[in-house]
Amino acid sequence: MKVGCRGSKLSLAQVDLVEDHYGAPLDRVIIKTEGDIDQKTPIAEMGGKSVFCSAIEKELLDGTIDVAIHSYKDMPGVSTPGLVVNAVLPRGNCKDYLLGNVKWDSETSPVVGTSSPRRKAQVKQMWPWADVKDIRGNVPTRIEKLNNGEYNAIILSGAGLDLLNLTHYTTTELMRELDTIPAICQGIIALQTRADDTKTNNLIAHINNEQTYNDSQVERALLERIGGDCHTALAGNVSHDFLSAEMFLDGKHTGKVQLRKGSYKTLQDWGYAMADLLLSLLK
Repeated sequence: MKVGCRGSKLSLAQVDLVEDHYGAPLDRVIIKTEGDIDQKTPIAEMGGKSVFCSAIEKELLDGTIDVAIHSYKDMPGVSTPGLVVNAVLPRGNCKDYLLGNVKWDSETSPVVGTSSPRRKAQVKQMWPWADVKDIRGNVPTRIEKLNNGEYNAIILSGAGLDLLNLTHYTTTELMRELDTIPAICQGIIALQTRADDTKTNNLIAHINNEQTYNDSQVERALLERIGGDCHTALAGNVSHDFLSAEMFLDGKHTGKVQLRKGSYKTLQDWGYAMADLLLSLLK
C-alpha cells in the first residue's frame, strides 16, 4: 500500500506511527507541497492550509498513492470532492507550548515567532506588548532560529515535540504550556483515501480510533460552518464531552466559550451550534 506524505522529519515520524498501528511496513512516497517549496512567504499569504495538502491530494486522486497522511489541523475546512478521512490515530498532545526564556512580567517587546493567525491572536490577547512575527520552516529549523536569536520565543504543538523526541524541553525553564484552546484537530493524524477505494478503506479500518474520530467530526463541523479563510483565527477542541472554542475576527474576540455535548442529534449539530454561537458573539 502506497502512502503519500511530506518529507519533513515530523511527517516521516507520523508515517512511523501509522505503520505501528497498521502492523506492517508501508511504501512511502515523498511529495513536496507548495508549503515545503516556499518556506519564506507567510502561510496566510500563500492561501492557507491547502498549501500543505493540495499536492498530496492530487497524487491521491490520480491514483499514484493509496493513502495520504496529513496533520488533520492542516486540512482545509471544505473536503476535496472524491476524498474522505475515515481513519485517524489516537489524538496526541494537542497543547501549545512556548519555547524561549522570556520574562513576561515586564513590558518589553519580546519577538514571538508563529505563522498561525490563531496563535498570533492568542499571544496578543495574553501579552499585548509582544512583537509577533511570522516564522516558517519545520520544527528543527524553527528551534534553530530561536537558538540563533532571531526570536525570543516560538510556539510549537506538543504532538510535534513528542513525535520528534524533543520533550526534554518540557523539563526546563525554556518550555511553558500555554493555557490556550488549540487549533481544530490539532494533535490528530488523518489518513485520507479515495471515497470509492473500498479495498484500501477496508484495509485501514482497524487503525481508526473511534473517540478521536468522533471528536474530530465535531471540530470539523465547527470549522465548516464558520466558513473562514486563511486569515480567520479560530480555535476549537473537544475534551470530556465539552467543546471549547474562541474566534478572533476583524479586531473582535468572542472570548472562550464552552458547549456541553447535551442532546444534539448528531456530532455535526454540536459543531454547528458552537459555530452559530461564536458568530452571534461577533455581531
